[in-house]
Amino acid sequence: RVLGVSNTNGIFLNETKYGREIKQAYFQVKPKEFCYNPYRVNVGSIGLNEFDYDNQIISGAYNIFGTDETELLPEYLMAIFNSPQFLEYVNDKAHGGVRMNFKYEYLEDWEIPLPSIEIQVQLTKDIADNLAVIRHADALRTAFRFDASVFPNCERVLLDDVATIERGKFAHRPRNDPQFYHGNYPFIQINDITNDVKFISTYEQTLNDRGLEVSKMFPKGTLVMSIASSIGEVGILTFDACFPDSIVAISPRDDRICLDYLFWYCKCFKDSFIAMASQAIQKNINVQKLKTYRIPLPDLRSQQEIVNALDKQLADLQALSNLRKNATTRFHALVESCWNGEK
Repeated sequence: RVLGVSNTNGIFLNETKYGREIKQAYFQVKPKEFCYNPYRVNVGSIGLNEFDYDNQIISGAYNIFGTDETELLPEYLMAIFNSPQFLEYVNDKAHGGVRMNFKYEYLEDWEIPLPSIEIQVQLTKDIADNLAVIRHADALRTAFRFDASVFPNCERVLLDDVATIERGKFAHRPRNDPQFYHGNYPFIQINDITNDVKFISTYEQTLNDRGLEVSKMFPKGTLVMSIASSIGEVGILTFDACFPDSIVAISPRDDRICLDYLFWYCKCFKDSFIAMASQAIQKNINVQKLKTYRIPLPDLRSQQEIVNALDKQLADLQALSNLRKNATTRFHALVESCWNGEK
């Protein structure tokens, strides 16, 4: 069993080989031993082996070590490796050459807090509990899909018949020219349209008066969609804002269709918008193509029922995000608390 080390998930089973297929040096790895890449430890390439296979090995490029478990629990040490203090120490020791090399001698010289085994047991239990919540939440979020089956199979109309579609504007190149920024006017960019929210309530960039002259302000309550880069991301503005031509504004033409219904249809069928994108160097959707897109148009009561059902699903997703956020906060607090003891 050939193991590997992921920057995010620690040690994993990479592949299975017969001995005759192995043409390079490997190390044997025992359960509860650590493996790290001395050239990539600064980006998280260190892990604790939780596997107990027969003949488990790892590339000779890794350093392997264990702990005296009567004094230092490996799970506790792994928590220390997750602390910012470790990354600070790695960067302090390993820089200076053409290539990072965190030598084993540096690891031997590192001073760590060492509470009693009883305290280590409690800390690692609490840390493991919160990590379990984080991983479970991540798995649920990855598998989460909004239920597109709530949309009826009914008459379809052109998007252009029920909504106005207008591309954002920023008539200057290069767009990042500093003379136009840092003023009082919100300037929405694709990164501000996040995947698990309905309403856009924050922004990172603003335009000044000069920037506003080469742009256009759209009113709050406008549905915006990214048509380049992360295609199909949608959100509803909660404030007046400008945005570039990589984003379009979509607004109902009349009372045949409600804004929230438009939002949810675009969100649930994001893949169909991606499929419309041109195969240029950078994918993008032509506004004319958007105008010819057809969507189902049930009556307003049915539209509201669909909105209510999907709003409930979004609330569940946001609750899951909050659960993960709280567990992450507790995890970092517990790791930091490890450093309160004597080193």
